[in-house]
Amino acid sequence: MESFKELFDKDIVESISTLVEKKMSILEDVQDFKEKDKKLAFCMEDLENALPDELREKYDEVMRLMYQTEDYYFTLAYLLGAKYGEKMGKI
Repeated sequence: MESFKELFDKDIVESISTLVEKKMSILEDVQDFKEKDKKLAFCMEDLENALPDELREKYDEVMRLMYQTEDYYFTLAYLLGAKYGEKMGKI
């Protein structure tokens, strides 16, 4: 078995992120998610538009990093689900 650290190899993270992205349509039926996602998108756009040019580049960098680290959260959640999925169903 691979070490836990090796499971976060760039190719594995990208594969799991792609898998999760393909399944995002499942959330279309979750009203709470839809509301928060829509509000987030509006707030992000409002913030970006309100920023002066010198801060917009920093905002873009923050957003890139946020999406890149999100891939690691996807990977961790997927790995935990794969390992503990049946046990969690008993909780």
